[in-house]
Amino acid sequence: MEEMCKFVFWQFDKEKKSNTIQKDELEFFVEKSHNGIKGNIRTAINQLKDLYDEQTETLTFSLFQSFCKSYPGILFPIFRLQQSIKLHIMGESWWEKKRNRLQENRSTLMIRAERKRIKEERRLIRERRRIIQSQMGLFAFYWKKERRKHYEKVHVLPVVYLDEEYFVRVKYDNEKIK
Repeated sequence: MEEMCKFVFWQFDKEKKSNTIQKDELEFFVEKSHNGIKGNIRTAINQLKDLYDEQTETLTFSLFQSFCKSYPGILFPIFRLQQSIKLHIMGESWWEKKRNRLQENRSTLMIRAERKRIKEERRLIRERRRIIQSQMGLFAFYWKKERRKHYEKVHVLPVVYLDEEYFVRVKYDNEKIK
């Protein structure tokens, strides 16, 4: 569902790259893909009017995505098209194999990214420890634990995480994770 929402949305936004689509563009898509606006589709379009930015008459991707989840019938013609393409171009088994390969690639990518995240986290912890040791001195670092706690508060432990695209990101306590 999410991929289909992205596909439809970016068909309208690909040239502008404004992360918004115009009200009339979306209504045109719905009308043409459903051969007119009738019944439940009319109800969905009426609900959609509440989501638009009134001044610019645009809709953001996040609002469009939540709208598609509420009214999945809006994307039904696109799903039918997708199924027809799968059936008539290369066959369903080929597309199933392709989907499985992509899933394996995504899993491999996630595993590699997690390894990089762990490696970066360990590196930052070692770097933090070296900084504290150099400021305190080696003897004080091991024998004066109360003083070391103070330095550990000053040099906060980073949070290393993966973003949506599996890039390693670092956050310190005084920052927000995006």
